Amino acid sequence: PSAQRQLLLLREVDGVPTPTLCEIFGVTPTNLWTMLHRAKARLRALLESESHDDPSWRPS
Repeated sequence: PSAQRQLLLLREVDGVPTPTLCEIFGVTPTNLWTMLHRAKARLRALLESESHDDPSWRPS
């Protein structure tokens, strides 16, 4: 999870390009995309579980 958080921040917030991320994490582009997919899925699941606990998150 810590690596997933770091990857999402570097990619989505800082805009670090794929080749640089591959070097940082020591993975191939294919593995990087898998890591990104899993990180986004985990974030989505966490956000959805939070939204079920808080009625104000629900769409009207």
